[in-house]
Amino acid sequence: MEKEGVSGAKNYPRWLHRAINFMQINYADKILLKDIASAACLSLYHFSRQFKRHTNFTCLEYLTQIRINKVKEMIRDNHRSITWICFEVGFESLSQFERVFKRIEKITPSQYKKNFL
Repeated sequence: MEKEGVSGAKNYPRWLHRAINFMQINYADKILLKDIASAACLSLYHFSRQFKRHTNFTCLEYLTQIRINKVKEMIRDNHRSITWICFEVGFESLSQFERVFKRIEKITPSQYKKNFL
């Protein structure tokens, strides 16, 4: 997975494309790992192992990156508040969102937004 985008163009197995597509469509919802495994038509345990083997990321890490990429897109394209965007992409709390964003992007969401004003 690239930092700027989650790509489905890799030569992944069909089940993995289904899982990634499911996450890209449903990223704003509360998604359980069993839901993604079901979309991939694999058992939960097998799905988790195979997902990590093929992508080098856990499913949660991959979903989080999808959400962060969407946040960055929304910050650049919208004039919405950081709080609105946070909940719109599926984070459950603003503090959790800010910690995750800063860990991944190395700057706060507000600093990121200032770069695009």
